Amino acid sequence: MFDNTDWSYLFFRLTLSGLNVVRSLFVAYCVANTVAPERTRQAVVNAAWFGLEMYTVAQMSVGSFFRKKADMFNKFLPKASSAKQSSSDEGDSSIACEYSATETLTFDERPINMELLVLRKGKQLHVYSNIEHKSHVITNNDDLFKKVEYNFLSCAVYSIPQRTKLFDIDLSEGNGLGNFYSEGNVLLDRLFLKFYVQRFLPKEAESLIKQLDLEYEVQLIDGNADFHTLKPNHFVIIGSQGITCCVHHPPPEGTDIAEETNECDETVLNNKEKTI
Repeated sequence: MFDNTDWSYLFFRLTLSGLNVVRSLFVAYCVANTVAPERTRQAVVNAAWFGLEMYTVAQMSVGSFFRKKADMFNKFLPKASSAKQSSSDEGDSSIACEYSATETLTFDERPINMELLVLRKGKQLHVYSNIEHKSHVITNNDDLFKKVEYNFLSCAVYSIPQRTKLFDIDLSEGNGLGNFYSEGNVLLDRLFLKFYVQRFLPKEAESLIKQLDLEYEVQLIDGNADFHTLKPNHFVIIGSQGITCCVHHPPPEGTDIAEETNECDETVLNNKEKTI
């Protein structure tokens, strides 16, 4: 009736075997239930749970297997959407202004005209200040957004004299705005901190700005695991291998504010604990 090589014959034999197993199990259950009904019901429940667990494990294993195969297969497919997004990011060469501000700040009872400009190109940010490091020469727009492989381990602002933390500072791309680690960026002075709280902490900005007009300090652990304390008249300049800590120098009395200069402490802080 059936050919031994026919798949229908194999399926027929498997069906008969399955029916024989079901019949044997049913007979065994009837006998056991007659002899010890409580233990029989408990054994059936345990067997049902075991079967459910085995089915779940098998389903997860099979699903994982097919997902891995699908991922492997997708590697060889053209990634049109990803390529489009990548080309869009790379092709975004336009420069946009994220923030600009001018303010006259007072250090040692002398005023200094300050200017801050935050520019964006893609995900990289450039922070321009009128006290920008004189040795950092800009030759083209690409130099403004030259990313450095350097990050602070931690950075936070504390009130004085209470020494309570006011807020943390995140200068990495994960902050949602962009990466502040560009060579030559002037960061962490009072005007920059006011911009930071307005941009990232808008609900608390008003009270924090009042705190920043008083005494405060920035506690910083740089990429070399060195600890620095910055006062309100201090700022840092990002370099390719580290930071340069500088101090705002107010102009001498009688000097026209428009002709004022700001000098930098040229000491690069690396591998030493230093408080300026």
